[in-house]
Amino acid sequence: MQINQVSNQLKALISEKHLIALAKTSGFQVRHRCLSIVSLLKAVFKSLSCLQDANLSDIHQNLKTQTDCTISYKPFHNQIRKPALTELLRELVIQAMSKLTLNTLDKTFFIQRGIQRVLLQDGSSFALHDELAQVFAGRFTAISPAAIELHVTYDLFNEQPCEIDTRPDVETERAFLPGSHTLEDTLLLADAGYFDLDYFEQVSQDGGYFLVRANKNINPIVTSAYCAGIELKEKNIKLKTLLDKFASQPLELTVRWKKNGPEYRLIYLPDEKRPVFLVTNLKEVQFNFDELLDIYATRWQIELLFKELKSWNNLKGFITRDLHIAESLVWLSILQTLIKRFICHSAATMFKCAISTFRASKCSYLWLDDILGCMEQTRCSHKIHRVLKLLAENCKRQSIEKESDICRFKIGSYAINVP
Repeated sequence: MQINQVSNQLKALISEKHLIALAKTSGFQVRHRCLSIVSLLKAVFKSLSCLQDANLSDIHQNLKTQTDCTISYKPFHNQIRKPALTELLRELVIQAMSKLTLNTLDKTFFIQRGIQRVLLQDGSSFALHDELAQVFAGRFTAISPAAIELHVTYDLFNEQPCEIDTRPDVETERAFLPGSHTLEDTLLLADAGYFDLDYFEQVSQDGGYFLVRANKNINPIVTSAYCAGIELKEKNIKLKTLLDKFASQPLELTVRWKKNGPEYRLIYLPDEKRPVFLVTNLKEVQFNFDELLDIYATRWQIELLFKELKSWNNLKGFITRDLHIAESLVWLSILQTLIKRFICHSAATMFKCAISTFRASKCSYLWLDDILGCMEQTRCSHKIHRVLKLLAENCKRQSIEKESDICRFKIGSYAINVP
């Protein structure tokens, strides 16, 4: 990767010319003002990245430190409560997911087995001000009457979200699963909240694959069972009947829910508190027992994204009664996370090492100004190169393999490396 490519991708999203054009199209910035979209983004990114509990006053103070900006709090508040700002920021996030992408993992292992993409699906919620409960109703009305849930589809190979939606916390998660017609040659990983047999059947018919956790109450018919590679004589019995005898043993099963319905593989791992049930339509010739467990473990990456958003990008219950300000701050937190991750992935690709996005976010106060400078400067390649080198030297991930800085995951005996 060349530094000019990184610079061009970044400026395609956050250059002053592009941002002002979007602001005018959305209606947020009709004429030249002290509070331009460029100055606002700079102030917000500095506040959300460098302060643990940033609020509107912090953003306003950061804005006033910028050259020739003397805006008082009330007109500042009136500007950021505009619905046009929310739509502008949503559009910027959509563009960021499209423009700030890099293939950060070697796909060879999956492509050889017929998998072109691996998608992770999950959601994460947080409370809002109680007065927003009519728009964003929460599930736990006594504790958090108002709550918003972030529904994310995450591309494992790019290590970036590819679909993001915000909805009231009371809405069901399954409604935000990717359309089955979009999953041809794609593997979907999800937790038990997304278990849906009708959806699984449609995914299979459309040429896709799934590996989804099930809850412990499932009780399909077992058509074949293996324990430590040895076939068991128990067949055509209910799962719970089989587990009465083999509950303490890891099992690989073939199951079906309907008499003439499709058969799926079921991986069972014993645990007293929460046994693991993984259901998949992947064949054994594609992935063995241990490889399936390692693949499902990569679903943790989307949990780390949520952790990064909330811990180091201030995605939290913003203390504001204004719906549009709350939504705008959510999209701003997501936008800066996508930008930070793109910088980290560029450093990993350029310097051939695995970078910790979590570590990079923690120290973003050291390098964020150089990146924000790309908004108004036409030549910023040297600054970007300095940032990438800083991250490569100081924010490497803990090595999974000895004497290897490029390994990201282990699937069976196969190392998934930075390309």
